Amino acid sequence: MTSTQGSMGICADDAGNIIVQNESGTFGTQTGDSRPIRIYPAAGGEAVDITLILPSMGVTCGRSDFFGKASGNVLSEEGGTFYLLCANSPYVYILPIKNGAQDVDNMNAVDVSVAFENSNDGTLKGTASTQTIAYEYDGDIIIHERKCGVKRMHIGEDGNATKVKDYTIVPLKEETESMICFPTDMVGSCFFTIGDEDYLVYSQRYYSTEVAYESGFAVLRLSDEEKVAEMKSQGTNILANPAFGQWFAAVPVSDTQAEIYHYFPAAGANNAFISKYIFDLASSSVEGVETTTAKVVANHGEINVIGNANSVEVYNVGGILISKDEMNVKCNAGIYLVKVDGKVSKVIVR
Repeated sequence: MTSTQGSMGICADDAGNIIVQNESGTFGTQTGDSRPIRIYPAAGGEAVDITLILPSMGVTCGRSDFFGKASGNVLSEEGGTFYLLCANSPYVYILPIKNGAQDVDNMNAVDVSVAFENSNDGTLKGTASTQTIAYEYDGDIIIHERKCGVKRMHIGEDGNATKVKDYTIVPLKEETESMICFPTDMVGSCFFTIGDEDYLVYSQRYYSTEVAYESGFAVLRLSDEEKVAEMKSQGTNILANPAFGQWFAAVPVSDTQAEIYHYFPAAGANNAFISKYIFDLASSSVEGVETTTAKVVANHGEINVIGNANSVEVYNVGGILISKDEMNVKCNAGIYLVKVDGKVSKVIVR
C-alpha cells in the first residue's frame, strides 16, 4: 500500500477482519464528512465496500491518514466499532458497523480536544493532526497523536470525555553518543497483558549522524511506567519520516511471552515491511524473528518479491498455487499467501 505521504489507512477488528481506506489514487487524501473503506473478511471471501458517514459537528474534517484498531466484529450481527480522527477536528468519531454496514442511527462524535496537548511545550492544540489514531482499550478511548503522546480518555454517561491517564514517555528525548531517540515523534501503539501486568507498545523514532530517521518501538510496563524493552527496527535505514506512523498488534502466547507484529507503511512501493518480534518477560527483551533477505510487497494488481529468494510460491485464499518462482506476479484484487523460502506472508492486492 503506497501513498505520497506514506499514510497507513489500515487496521483490524477483534475478529481479524482487515479494514483499509478505499480511495482511488493515493491514500490519505480524503476530506469532508465521508470516508470510503473496504473490509477484507478474516475468513477470506469477497471484500465489502462501504462509505462511512461522519456526524456533522460544524467543523471541516481534514485528512485521516492513520487508523487505530476497531473493536468487536464489524461483519457480525453484534457488530463492532470503528474509531476515526480527522485533521482540524477536536472530535473522535465513533462509528458502529454491523453486518458490514454502518449503523448510522447510533454513530457519535465526542470532543476530545483536551487530549491534543503538545508533549514538548505543553501547548494545547485542541484538534487532531493527520498523524493521529484512536482505539478502544478496557472501556476507554486511547488517543495517540504524534507530538502529543498517548492519552487515555473516559467517556462518561453525560457523553463528555475526560483525560484519565497520560502515557507520554519521559524524557521526550533520549541521547547517547551516537543516537537520539524520540519516544513521542511517531504514531502507533497497542496494549497487551501477560501474567498480571499490562504493557504498552509505542512507536519511537531514532536519529543519528548517519541516518536521520529510523523507526522502532519500546514496551512500557504500566504498573510503574518503566520502559522494559526497546527495539530499533531490523533493516537497512528503515526510514520513518515519510509517514511518522506505524501499526502494532501484540498477541500473548504464554504467561511470559508475547508476539509483537509491526507494520511500517510505505512512501514508495518498495519501502513497506512487516516484522514479527518476541517480547520475553523473563529477560525483558525484544528479539526479531522470521527475518528474510527478501521482502513481499503488494501493489495495485501485482505482487513483488524484492531481494534474494531461493523459492517463491503464491497461493490464493483457496490454497491454489497461482505462481511459482516468479518475483513479479500479476493478479486480481484480493488476499494472497506468499511463501518465500518457507516463510509465509499474507498480502492484500488492491
